[in-house]
Amino acid sequence: MPGHFFHWTAPQTWPWFFDAWLALTLLGFAKPIWRWFRRNRAETWPATQGRIESTAINERKGFLTNASSKASFASFTYSYEVGGTKYVGAYEKQFGTDEESDDFLRDLTGKDVMVQYNPGKPSRSFVLNSSISSLLSSRPPSAASPLEIHRYWNPVPVRLIRVLPLFEILAITGFLSSVLVNVRTLSSRWTPPNYVWGLHVGIFLVFSPAIFVAQKRVGSPNRKDFWKVVLKGAPDWMKYFLYALFAYAAAIGIPSWIRAMQQPPQVSGFSDWGEFSVIWMVFYWASFAILYAAIHQERLSPRCVNGHPAAPGDNFCGQCGQPIVRNW
Repeated sequence: MPGHFFHWTAPQTWPWFFDAWLALTLLGFAKPIWRWFRRNRAETWPATQGRIESTAINERKGFLTNASSKASFASFTYSYEVGGTKYVGAYEKQFGTDEESDDFLRDLTGKDVMVQYNPGKPSRSFVLNSSISSLLSSRPPSAASPLEIHRYWNPVPVRLIRVLPLFEILAITGFLSSVLVNVRTLSSRWTPPNYVWGLHVGIFLVFSPAIFVAQKRVGSPNRKDFWKVVLKGAPDWMKYFLYALFAYAAAIGIPSWIRAMQQPPQVSGFSDWGEFSVIWMVFYWASFAILYAAIHQERLSPRCVNGHPAAPGDNFCGQCGQPIVRNW
């Protein structure tokens, strides 16, 4: 488009930080792919019974993240024997909070676990997810949910909860505006007015508080099951719609990038505004879904009349002694 500083479908015009973001995104897939390869290879290895010797919880900060977004890693060491020789291995799993890590490791020391070992080099071993599931099913459940305990210790401030509906309205308004831009651009060679670029700014206005609330509710945003946990409390259709938007963004963006590698930048049309509006739709709907789930969940959680969070089953607040209100 004339007057724009870069074209979405012309990679040669992208700013350097966009290329860096793409490189970091691709790098982020390296570890999951490697673990998938190891897991599939280990499924063909012979198995032996091992014993869990010790457990530990460690916090590590993700790359280019702030100090408050540390992820919790639960790990245990195990021993096993092959041909009369004793070997030692380690298993590690990432969680969003230390409470979840502690619940995962609860009563595991001294338990037996099935271990897959490399027949060519027995010192190399792997514990499959199926073995972990069998291990965890053999113990009684905990009294309270780790996420509920985390919410009790790290509550969303009451003042923030009371203004969240405002951000929720801004998010759904931004989403509907983005849909309008996307539909009109897709159906015609319509050029939106300049003020539509304000939707860029609107993303920061709604997505920043949404991520803050999500981090308060579930711990680190670096956790693997972030979207599954942070949308707890939202209707299923809201979650599936978000996943559909992710798929739509990929279906629109990837073919455009491929075509852009083979032809000059387009001067106008769906190529720029279409892709931008899809990104807006994803961010605005994600913000709306996160805020909706947070508001719904927090209002159902027990608090006292002064707004202090209460532990499950309490009738009076441990901070001020006031009675607990289940719906506030």
